[in-house]
Formats: sequence, structure tokens, C-alpha cells
Amino acid sequence: MKKSLLLPAIFFSAALSAQNPLLNPSFENWTNGNPDNWTTNNVIGFTVPIQQNNTGHTGSKAVAGFVTQVGINTPFPPLLTSQDNGNPQPVSQLYTNLSFYYKLSLSNTSEFFMASVVISDAAQNGIGAGVIEFFNSSNTSTYTLANAPITYTPGVPAGANIMFVISDTTASGTGIQIGSNFIVDDVSLNFASGLGETSHDLLSAPFPNPASGIVNIPFRSEGQARLEMLVLDQIGREVRRIEYSGLAANQYKEVLDISAYATGLYTVRLQTDGKVLGQTSFMIGKQ
Repeated sequence: MKKSLLLPAIFFSAALSAQNPLLNPSFENWTNGNPDNWTTNNVIGFTVPIQQNNTGHTGSKAVAGFVTQVGINTPFPPLLTSQDNGNPQPVSQLYTNLSFYYKLSLSNTSEFFMASVVISDAAQNGIGAGVIEFFNSSNTSTYTLANAPITYTPGVPAGANIMFVISDTTASGTGIQIGSNFIVDDVSLNFASGLGETSHDLLSAPFPNPASGIVNIPFRSEGQARLEMLVLDQIGREVRRIEYSGLAANQYKEVLDISAYATGLYTVRLQTDGKVLGQTSFMIGKQ
């Protein structure tokens, strides 16, 4: 389990009592096969990767996402977002944490389940973001609590877009397995204390963050024969892969040109021979 853990330093104590602002956070309400106030990638009559589940963590229902089959053995991953009629769900506080309960069944080591949140202002400029990912080593048949701390830049919050998706680490996207699935319930934006900033394994926090033009990504080599740095967009698609060989054990910094990247949340992953050594994230605001 890898997560981004850079949090703002100061929050007003009055905000600590704010209630979860999300609509239909426990997925009790559904219309025509879709959870109310959420958007799915279901295509009725073609494929339905997002489905109602009747084993809720609380209440009687939850949401399930399945990698379905389209065509001849072609996997189609589930995608669920908190957009409501194309708009972010409204928020008015600088919530520090995205929380939810999940069950997970991933078949391949290259697959991962990702949850992310982007907090935007009234003009839908990103001012905050958080991301968390789970690989099949985190498979669980019982509900497990997950927390993704949110990093902020100055701004006034107005909307939240939360996303749940199954993706994979292969450049071709062929690592997704039909039948892999997640179940999610009781999604909340809330306030957490005492999380602070912690190590990202062999990766350190990118800066500046949010970024524009370039972003600096500090990392450490422990003398591995080969390292790879992957940059993924907010639905887990690979947008850049940088390979290193023969790096001595030392601290390094990758200066990444992001001038052509779209706005949104990006995940950076450092790996060797398919083993993830560290993960972090950065955000690009609206140009």
C-alpha cells in the first residue's frame, strides 16, 4: 500500500467538526443500475463494470467494480467518479483526508486498485489532491479502512472529484485480468490529525506541488542495476517512463518537463524488475 502523505500545516479547529459533504457516500440509492450522484463507465447493453453490491459495510448496499469482458477476451476496467451530472460534488472545507472501506480481489501482480481525490475551486482549478493504491498483496475479503491524505495549495474549495479505478503497471495495459474486482462503501471526506509528512520509500515529495512547466522528483538509488520511474495520469495510464541503469547508491533528482501535460493528478512510481520501491504524486493546476 502506497500513499501520498504531505498535509497542510494549519487547520481551523472549528473545521474539525464539519460533516462529510459527499452525496450518497454509502451507495444506498441507485437509479437504472447506477449509484445516485456518482458517474460510472457503464454502457447498458454492452458492459456494466460498476454494479450494486448487497453486502454493505454499513447499510444494505455498497458499490462493486469488476473488470469485465468486451469483444474476444478483451478486459474493460471499472471507473467510478463522484461527479454528479458532470460536476464535482460541492465542498466548502479544506478536508484533509479521503477515507473509505474496501474489499479487493486482484488476480495479477501488475494490477492495482487506485482511489484519488481532487479538490477544486469555483473555477474548477485544482487546489488539493490525494491518491492511494493497492496491489494484489492487499487483497482482502473483509472490509478494510483506507485513508488518503490530501495535499493543498492556497485556494477556496468548491468541489471534490473522487475516483475509483482498476489499472495496471504494464506499458501496454495488458496486465488487467477479467474478473478482478473491488467493493467500496462509506466514502468520506474528513479531518485527520497527526499524519504529518512521512517518507515515500525511495521517493521524496515532488516540488513544486502543484507544478507547472517542470516538476522536480527526488529519489534514492540503493545501487540497483536498473531502475524505472513511471508517471501515470489520474486514471492510471502511463504517460512517461524513464529508465536508469548503473546508478550508484546516492540521492538523485529527476527534473521532469510537464509543459505538455494536461491538468490533473499524476502518480509517480519508482520500481525495479516489477517491484514497486516507492510512490508519490503531484498535481498540475489549470493553465
